[in-house]
Amino acid sequence: MTDSHSDTIAAIATASGAAGVGIIRVSGDLSLAIANAIAKTPSPYQARHLHYTQFFHPHTKAFIDEGCLIYCPGPKSFTGEDVIEFHCHGSPLVLQQLLRACLAEGARLAHAGEFSKRALMNGKIDLSKAEALIDLIEADSNMAMQISLSKVQGQLYQHIQSARAALMHLLQHIEASIDFPDEVEGITEPEFYEAIAPAQKLLDDAHNLKDFGRRVKSGTRAIILGYPNVGKSSLFNRLLGESRAIVSQTAGTTRDYIETDIELGGLLFHLFDTAGFRSETSDDIEVAGIQKISQLKDESDVLIWVLDGTRELCTDEQRFLGELPDYDGEVLILINKRDHEDFDLTHIPQDPLSAWPQLIISTQNTEDISALKSEVLKLVPAPSSEQHWAVVCNTRQLACLDMAQAHMTDLIEHYKAQHPHDLLAVDIKACIAKLGEITGDDLTEEVLDGVFSRFCVGK
Repeated sequence: MTDSHSDTIAAIATASGAAGVGIIRVSGDLSLAIANAIAKTPSPYQARHLHYTQFFHPHTKAFIDEGCLIYCPGPKSFTGEDVIEFHCHGSPLVLQQLLRACLAEGARLAHAGEFSKRALMNGKIDLSKAEALIDLIEADSNMAMQISLSKVQGQLYQHIQSARAALMHLLQHIEASIDFPDEVEGITEPEFYEAIAPAQKLLDDAHNLKDFGRRVKSGTRAIILGYPNVGKSSLFNRLLGESRAIVSQTAGTTRDYIETDIELGGLLFHLFDTAGFRSETSDDIEVAGIQKISQLKDESDVLIWVLDGTRELCTDEQRFLGELPDYDGEVLILINKRDHEDFDLTHIPQDPLSAWPQLIISTQNTEDISALKSEVLKLVPAPSSEQHWAVVCNTRQLACLDMAQAHMTDLIEHYKAQHPHDLLAVDIKACIAKLGEITGDDLTEEVLDGVFSRFCVGK
């Protein structure tokens, strides 16, 4: 962003497309003058109150729309500057005319995320909260929303600042002992480990929840596998609550795979119903589908293997059982058709399957489907609500934490090896700087531009 941060900026703040209400947001020194030029009812406006009025183009005097105006004087606004919001009908044409009217009065079009960037620069939010705002906007599950909200409320920032403050105190002590050895004693071992404890906990918690954070951000890939006619498509349909997959007694009905998203326990799951794996088929389309599913299996997080409890394992299932220990994800074995007369658990060998959790079900039984959902959730253990702050889903933030973790490891190793204190100070400064990149205390303009480029123009 090369434009001056003192410019008055304007943008459409609501999503594109027709809607009942649309919003134009303006921020900067010219905001009030722009409002007076466009609104039929001029200032004074009561701060943070809706004012009903009509909107006209300031030069042509053409009527644009009628709606409401909100004035938020700085610094008590989102950006910390004077902010005006025009609330009008959500017609794209109306919004464009109203935006052009603002630009005609001296505003310029805002860059992506520039309102939030100004809020950061004016001390209204920290960078972790700014990134949480875009995560909240993009949240596609209840868990993602809750975690984003905890960061919007500043919980991640508070823990990082606490860790940085403790490290800063340690750094000051060490540097003072270097500069004034006769007056300041060296750091003792208990003091050292007490000072690094908050940062260690922060980094350890974030590291331990890294995989869960990825699943919150991107969803958990769960694949349903099994021999033809074991009930995979019936299971898929019951989990969805609708008939998406064709169910037939004819083997090989599903030739490829069907994908859909469902939410379980507040988490997003990408669920895949797949073609039954068997080696005796001569159908080229079915063979191609089975080959594609093999790759899909390797990329999934959870494998749900469905077995038919009315018969013994076939050759293909025995072969698949031999390959199962090499699978990197979580496995859940479902023994289906317990409602059939010829259902018999002795058909299923327990010794080789006992390594994985099992569930006996009927896809026709609602309670069994509920039990299955609960069992699947156990494979993705969620942190408590008190740990939401530690779930870092952002790639940039994770990279900063990984680097901070590396500097913390170096610091501890150098301390144990009794390296000179000036080397310890280098490690501490590097760790503090990486933590500061998450909150925005240590960032370049280039990195900031990259962060806010993820935002929509009106945010």
